[in-house]
Amino acid sequence: MEFLTEEHLLRLYDTERKTGYLTGLFGPFLPTDREVWAEKMAAVQGIVQNRSTMLGDDLHGTIARAMFLIIKGHKLVDGNKRSSILCMIGMYYLNGYEMTIDPEALYRKVKEIAALDSQTCDDDTIVADVKKFLQDGTYSGADTR
Repeated sequence: MEFLTEEHLLRLYDTERKTGYLTGLFGPFLPTDREVWAEKMAAVQGIVQNRSTMLGDDLHGTIARAMFLIIKGHKLVDGNKRSSILCMIGMYYLNGYEMTIDPEALYRKVKEIAALDSQTCDDDTIVADVKKFLQDGTYSGADTR
């Protein structure tokens, strides 16, 4: 499994700025300082890589954990949910996966995560739920769906 490096994140940032794919779906969100954004997202990637190795997560579980940490960790003043989606797309792409998830359903899922009470929610249960959601909406480029 490959993880997003700061270089990957900078390319993701630049691609989103150029294409406006997520901005077109969910509104503008990337901060103007791309290096700070990439640094904060890379810090989450490092945490997730360590946890995933310890817990034996597969790709879907690792991405679900990253999304949860970006959204609930509030690394950014604004754009945590959308940044989690951008990182998810980047990590799936890096690992040869394609997505069939409806963008509206995806945004509803990340809003659900954001609305959870951090004091009472069970992180592992949420990550397992998000993992299932992601598994159902992705496939390896090697698959013949």
